[in-house]
Order: sequence, then C-alpha cells, then structure tokens
Amino acid sequence: MCWVAFYFLLILLTDVPRQPSNVMIDPTTKQITWSEVGGYACLPKSHFIVEHKKTQSLNWTTAGYFENRRFVLNASKGEMYDTRIYAENFFGRSPPSKVVTFRTNSKLRRIVIRE
Repeated sequence: MCWVAFYFLLILLTDVPRQPSNVMIDPTTKQITWSEVGGYACLPKSHFIVEHKKTQSLNWTTAGYFENRRFVLNASKGEMYDTRIYAENFFGRSPPSKVVTFRTNSKLRRIVIRE
C-alpha cells in the first residue's frame, strides 16, 4: 500500500500600500479625486491621508483621513495650493502621490445647458 501526503502552505504578503495616483483637482469646486493602485488584494484595507499647503508655504496641513477617494478642500478663492495624498494601512504609509499644484478660481463659472 502506498500513502501520499499533501501539504498546503499559505503565504500572505504584508506590505505598505502603493502610492495613490491620478490625482485630479477641480479648481471651481475644489474637489480632489485620486486612484488607488491595484494589485494588493491580500493587504489590509487602506485609508487615505490628504495634505495640502499654499504653494509659497513650507508647512503641510493634514486635511484628514478618508476611506473613499474624494475630498473637497476648504480653500480660499484665487490662491495657489499644493496637494499630496498618502495611502496607509496596518503595516505603514505609502510614499506620497505626486504633488499637484492648482489655483482655485476666483469666480464660479456659470454653466448654461440649452435644449
């Protein structure tokens, strides 16, 4: 009689999340959106940290911690801002996204839809 034994080994990779990408800002609404880089399905869920500063400033301000990929910045009209975003999970924080610089509109644009 021949006996065959099977063994299964489960290896889980643990790592910090990748940096957020595709950061976009609407200068009128001041809404910031970004993408989470895929490929880390086995990692704990990330949350996101949004930081911003006026372009001429050296000090970054943390706007908050977010589960979704959308944030509205409380910014002054007509000012230049820099924004960067981190992803963070149980194992640590990603490198920052690329810094995006934008100027908030000084006047809201009116959009007219004609039928």
